[in-house]
Amino acid sequence: PTVRSLEVMPGAVTLEAGQDRLLRAVANFSDGTIRDVTAQAAWLSAQPMIAIVSDSGATKGKVEAKQTGTAIISASYRG
Repeated sequence: PTVRSLEVMPGAVTLEAGQDRLLRAVANFSDGTIRDVTAQAAWLSAQPMIAIVSDSGATKGKVEAKQTGTAIISASYRG
């Protein structure tokens, strides 16, 4: 099956500087199955001065706020 959509959950998070939160990447496949692909996804922060996201090991998807502001965190998965 192919990936039809990928959703980062939760969709929005509010954190204070120094706080962290684990996000999940959930893939919806062409055969109707839904699977957590957090560990297989590639994670990226578009604003790493504001928030960073782990892309390795057991902490994949873990976001840490560095300072006040808004950051876009994304995940990609090819299946």
